[in-house]
Amino acid sequence: MEGILIANLKMFAVSMTILQVMTNEFPQECWDFVFAGLLDPADVVEMVMVDLIKRTYDKTQEKHFMRYFFEKYGIVE
Repeated sequence: MEGILIANLKMFAVSMTILQVMTNEFPQECWDFVFAGLLDPADVVEMVMVDLIKRTYDKTQEKHFMRYFFEKYGIVE
């Protein structure tokens, strides 16, 4: 349980850093254009976080051909 809490705190810290960078780097005109009622800054932060998680997963997981998984799990083609 403690590991989950630590992971969540780290993800929260990354989210807040992304939001802070967005706030500091983009001018107000950009904010007005992008977030004109359709998107919320939290939506963009969430999209960035999902992309970071996906990229990390793609880098760390084993890569095999589909045939490997068919054989591993006994799936008949």
